Amino acid sequence: MNSNWNFGCEINSNLVASAPVLLNGVHSIGHFQITVPSMLRFADAMVLSDLAPVVLHSNILNTFGENNWQELRVLSARIKTLNPVHLVEHFTLFRDKAGKKSGVAFDLSDLAGPARSRILDTMKKWQDMVGVPVLFENVPITKHVPEYLDFLMEQTAAAGCEIVCDVPHLLISGLTAGISDNEMKNYALQLNPRQVHVGGISAKNRILQDNHHSPSEWIAGFAKAQFPNAKYITLEQSPQIPTAALARQLAKVVAAEPSRVPDLLQGCQGESIEELNDRLAQDAASFMNGGKALREGEVTGDVSGALAYLEKYMPFFYPMGSINEHQLKSSEHELLLKVAAVATRALRFASWASADMDRDFIRISCGRDGQETASKLLCANSTLSVANPCERKIRFENNLGFWVEVATPGEVPSNAA
Repeated sequence: MNSNWNFGCEINSNLVASAPVLLNGVHSIGHFQITVPSMLRFADAMVLSDLAPVVLHSNILNTFGENNWQELRVLSARIKTLNPVHLVEHFTLFRDKAGKKSGVAFDLSDLAGPARSRILDTMKKWQDMVGVPVLFENVPITKHVPEYLDFLMEQTAAAGCEIVCDVPHLLISGLTAGISDNEMKNYALQLNPRQVHVGGISAKNRILQDNHHSPSEWIAGFAKAQFPNAKYITLEQSPQIPTAALARQLAKVVAAEPSRVPDLLQGCQGESIEELNDRLAQDAASFMNGGKALREGEVTGDVSGALAYLEKYMPFFYPMGSINEHQLKSSEHELLLKVAAVATRALRFASWASADMDRDFIRISCGRDGQETASKLLCANSTLSVANPCERKIRFENNLGFWVEVATPGEVPSNAA
């Protein structure tokens, strides 16, 4: 085994308490990867950064598109606080739908002169602003694959950045484009990534999908064979995986022998970008609220900054309610649990925006029509009252008039004493 390889895994809110166990149980583990922003609270990320080196895996920069640089400057301050080894961004356009990142895209028009120059300027500006090395990751493009990979290598070299190779993404792109084994070896040599991501690929009806739920040992072996000079090998696994199962998967990644692509995958095709974006959106909605997204029409009153931040910066997350209409038929108990889950995760996500948003939501209440029937404080030191005008409120309602409302601390008015 290459002694230079530094093995790690994605870490999330479900695994924070288990992080010391992972470090002690799998002795070759040398880093954690944290997605930012994510459902992991910023305060927990700080704890993890004291335990082991952290790599930040970002959904922040719209590399090919428009960015709010004022917001990015605030986020860059949070990133610097964690003192990461490096920051990983995605080399793609996050498609914009109503101001929200809703999927990845690549088109040959991105290679045109003005677009090429703008993308390069964006990469350089973000690296200067964030103050840590920024690496760019390939996405599973299934059209214009050679052009995309060449563009990735050209732009990162011009920006003075390095590359992260997501191995399942590369394999899906390469198999779809019919890239031969020798051509793949040449691309691997040219990409020369500092970090590689390993995980799984599933094939159904000969359609390939990136699969974090079932990591494939051979993919780790393929990464070792093709990228012997990579420093970081990171397992990207399901966020729901139990600690013991993750430890076993990590051990397999560490022990995997160099391997090649199985013959049975030859001739398979990756799903289209449109299918990928739709599937990831549904996965995100399922993770957020049990698979039954809330319709936009069910949100009344002021939508909190936390929920708006979640929708804006979580790629593939459709605006609340674009998946289905089952929410209208939810029972009172289901609606209460679902809203509590969405609010909790939204506020964890928003903790990355600034210290002002790094807090738990304060109160959850429910009722029917105009009458409140129950209210519970979820933060013992809360001083906000039911009538406090500074609260941000989110209300969800089913078709029987039952509603659930979540209140979070609001901004203190400028004229407050």
